[in-house]
Amino acid sequence: MQMATCDFSTTASQGSSPLEFALTPVRGGSAAVQTDGEKGFFFGGHGVTNGTTSATLYEIPMAPLQSIAQLRHANAASIGSIPYVTYSVGESRAHPALPAESVSFKPDISRSVLDHSWLANDRLWDRYWFSTLATLEGMMYSGSSAANLNDLATDFYNGSRQLPNPRVIAYLPPGQSAKDVAAAATTAGGKMSAAHMLTAGGFNVNSTSVAAWTSVLSGLADTDVPLASGTDEKVSSGAPFLRIRRPVLGQAGAAKEKLWNSYRTLDASEIKLLAEKIVAEVRTRGPFLSMAEFVNRRLGPSGELTNKGALQAALDQSGLNGGMAANASPVSPSDVAGFGWLNPGVVTPNTGTGAPGEISQGDILSAIGSFASVRSDTFRIRAYGDSRDASGTVIARAWCEVTVQRVPEFVDTSERPEATAALPVNVNFGRQFKITAFRWMNPNEV
Repeated sequence: MQMATCDFSTTASQGSSPLEFALTPVRGGSAAVQTDGEKGFFFGGHGVTNGTTSATLYEIPMAPLQSIAQLRHANAASIGSIPYVTYSVGESRAHPALPAESVSFKPDISRSVLDHSWLANDRLWDRYWFSTLATLEGMMYSGSSAANLNDLATDFYNGSRQLPNPRVIAYLPPGQSAKDVAAAATTAGGKMSAAHMLTAGGFNVNSTSVAAWTSVLSGLADTDVPLASGTDEKVSSGAPFLRIRRPVLGQAGAAKEKLWNSYRTLDASEIKLLAEKIVAEVRTRGPFLSMAEFVNRRLGPSGELTNKGALQAALDQSGLNGGMAANASPVSPSDVAGFGWLNPGVVTPNTGTGAPGEISQGDILSAIGSFASVRSDTFRIRAYGDSRDASGTVIARAWCEVTVQRVPEFVDTSERPEATAALPVNVNFGRQFKITAFRWMNPNEV
């Protein structure tokens, strides 16, 4: 005989954390929750028609994180303040329990309801960065691929080894040797490393070029995907977008087990469609002045801009995630009408929303977040001048082109580059620009 005692307080606000309590049989056949052997169907539905018995939602990192979006696997929003959500960092959907214009409110004197995604994105994206300068050990690294922090730094700065993120390149300030910079970069466990690194090929998310977005989204095209089994799966057509860096199963197809335990790929036409939708969102919402602004939804009366961020809106409008609908149970605002939620219109369309078989905003940011920015750091500047005689007649003309690169040092170098700017000149003008190339131009180049 099984017994249970439950005390559901009548003073709790139903709207912030709705509870539904029922005793249901768990067995095969037509029961409310069907089983497959000793496993019950749960993910996506409770039966063989649209449910599955297992799902892979989180990963335990076996390699240095590269993008802030990978912090969603920390499962940081399942404790503390309600509502509890699976993913926070990198995602942007508004939660139906909160009003669209708020990221925090108190339904009663004892509790706060938080938009975990918005708050995490606002706090993290423009303040932190993963260099991948870290100790390399464990299952992913053995033999010559393993290294401790100091050895990796030495090899990286003398040019004999790349970091796990190959877009990160070494920066040696004038007058400093590779040995000196390696020692400085590893000070305090690597927290000063950003002062000695640059990102090659950074991408400005304010771009309104469909071709540029297509190129960036195609960055992983035709690559091998390492599976949890230890084998590599060849992606022969399209670009993979991974929820887990070592998926349990191969490419997602129609099988619901794969939709919950694998990854999605997009072919060239799908990537172009997504790029077009992203550009439309950038034109509507931009220019973005910070990465947090790009990642997050807007705050205000409920509407398209306040329901989700730019990337998630583009994904939803593209229709590329339609495959989950047939493998999950539908959800509509009317289904949650009795919960007392303040923004029920943003409820997700089915119980499979957010599964690995769907590409989410966080999946895109996991792929591009390590080199995405809202500004450029390298500029090509062209100038023209002429010489005139006393009568004003042009007697000579010249054109030139200069390439300038923003570097970590502040304009006033008395403040260390890893510090927060405090001197007025550094607050106003920030980092130095250095000339990396100069040339005179011919008239036919203008």
